[in-house]
Amino acid sequence: MTNYLWNIQFALWGTPAVFVSYQLNLYGLLAEKPRTLEQICAAKNLKQRPTEAILAVTASLGDALAPGGRDMSEDDWQQAK
Repeated sequence: MTNYLWNIQFALWGTPAVFVSYQLNLYGLLAEKPRTLEQICAAKNLKQRPTEAILAVTASLGDALAPGGRDMSEDDWQQAK
C-alpha cells in the first residue's frame, strides 16, 4: 500500500514537468539526438536551472533517458552539465 501511495504522490509532482516538456517539445528535440543541458537550453532559448529541474523530474519518471536508452544516473547528469 505504501508504494501505491508514493506512486500517486510522485505522479502528482511529475505531471506538470511532463506537460511543460511536451509543450516545449523537449521530447522531440531529444529524439533527434542526445544533447547536453547547454545544447537544450540554446536550442529552446531556456535558462539552465529550470531546464535542469524539468529534465531531472522527467528522468526520474523514466521519460528522459541517457544515451543508449538507459535511465539517467548522477554521472550522466554531471557529464551533461
